[in-house]
Amino acid sequence: MRLRLVLLLLLLLSAAVYGEPPLRVGTVSVAPYGMTDAHGQPSGAFYELLNAIIDEAGLARSHTIYPPQRLYTLIQHRKVDLVLSSRSLDHDYGMVNLGTLSKMEGVIVYRDDRPEPRSLSDMSADLIGRLGATCPSLARAGMQLYDLSDLGQGLRMLQAGRLGGVCTETAALSMAASAAPKDMVHLHAFVFLTSDVWLFAQPNLPPTTQAALKHAVESVTQNGTVARIMAKYRTLPLPVIRPAL
Repeated sequence: MRLRLVLLLLLLLSAAVYGEPPLRVGTVSVAPYGMTDAHGQPSGAFYELLNAIIDEAGLARSHTIYPPQRLYTLIQHRKVDLVLSSRSLDHDYGMVNLGTLSKMEGVIVYRDDRPEPRSLSDMSADLIGRLGATCPSLARAGMQLYDLSDLGQGLRMLQAGRLGGVCTETAALSMAASAAPKDMVHLHAFVFLTSDVWLFAQPNLPPTTQAALKHAVESVTQNGTVARIMAKYRTLPLPVIRPAL
């Protein structure tokens, strides 16, 4: 372990000598992962977690919160170096997976006056709202999708009967419920997916930087930083169905 730390320190010193530019870091603008707080400052679970990882690695950063579609476009054109995601960005965009940090549950919110769904096929005839390029597994399944400007819009459309469901995940749903409790009346949530959250980097980042970030992922996971940050944002105020997946 001591030899490993010494080697990592040498790698970081070498990177400093060559003056690597700040990492271009992107966080998705979906509460509670990326948002602004009451004082207009950037915040959120992924925003805090990415900053903690980069600080642990001893690297400089330029961190911006982007709408989902904009973030994935920047990733595709390699204008964002580092991101947290539950999507397989190594497969979809050729990024490098530097480690697992947490888990997410994908859910479809629906009105409680319909039969309880047990699988995605039970909602195949419904129009499902989603934010930007999120919920790619529904697109792959050939489901009818409607792109939303924000989650609150989707919940209001669901209440009005204009959507059959809204695709999101449990922490984002919790945040929306806290902001507008009346939008959650008579709604339930069906878990259709459980996924890891990974740290992804562009493959052209120097090996020294990738090594430092990978070590930082291990550190913040083991020292409780990940659990502490994620716990700040995890509550759920409505019934959630978790069938065998």
